Amino acid sequence: MPITITRARVKEKCNISVTTYDATIDNLIAEFTPVIETSLQTAALDDTGLSATLSLGATEVVCGELLAQLRRQENALPPTAEACGCRAFDPTDPSRLARRGWNRLRPYLLVDWPFRVA
Repeated sequence: MPITITRARVKEKCNISVTTYDATIDNLIAEFTPVIETSLQTAALDDTGLSATLSLGATEVVCGELLAQLRRQENALPPTAEACGCRAFDPTDPSRLARRGWNRLRPYLLVDWPFRVA
């Protein structure tokens, strides 16, 4: 069963109520859906019991990328925020939603990530 990512769910998770970003969201869904589906084990995609988990993880990945793109466009925050040598957020995933999504999908990926996703 293919994963399902909807614009309405992305907007809800990102707390977006305007239509300004609808085309951007649609483009990200079209871009990421096939990438995520081909990264997943066939058995996981065929398991209807996992479809909600896989769709949630994929939605979180899209949300994280959307929020990172908006942050880069609007340049609202400095690229890094550090206090006492501790980084407050990841500039490539400030919401940490993409990381959470990939962590959720990780057990079902064809190949484990070559880097640590913590």
